[in-house]
Amino acid sequence: MGGQFGVRRRRRRDGGERTAKMNGRKRAGWGGGEGVERRQRRMIKNRESAARSRARKQAYTVELEGELNLLKEENARLREEERRAQTMRKQMIIECMAEHARANLAKAARSLRRCNSGPW
Repeated sequence: MGGQFGVRRRRRRDGGERTAKMNGRKRAGWGGGEGVERRQRRMIKNRESAARSRARKQAYTVELEGELNLLKEENARLREEERRAQTMRKQMIIECMAEHARANLAKAARSLRRCNSGPW
């Protein structure tokens, strides 16, 4: 597997050999300071990308919290509205029942009743 003069060689599956250059790129450590600079640029880009990602996440979280607060307020308002509607509904039912009771009482007072104590 080792080549002459310290150049690493790998055997291909088809039996051929290739040098340390893989997919058109040199290995890390070869070619001087070029790779270090490239790695540093990549790290800086990655750091900036991560910062942007965190900022997007923060903005999204703030937006969701605002929406949550609005929905909580709307929910409280709708619950109060429902409670008032139920109270009115109950009051109307009670008034209606009282009116029917008065009407039945007046109707009963107007009608003749048969009395068992009278002679027939």
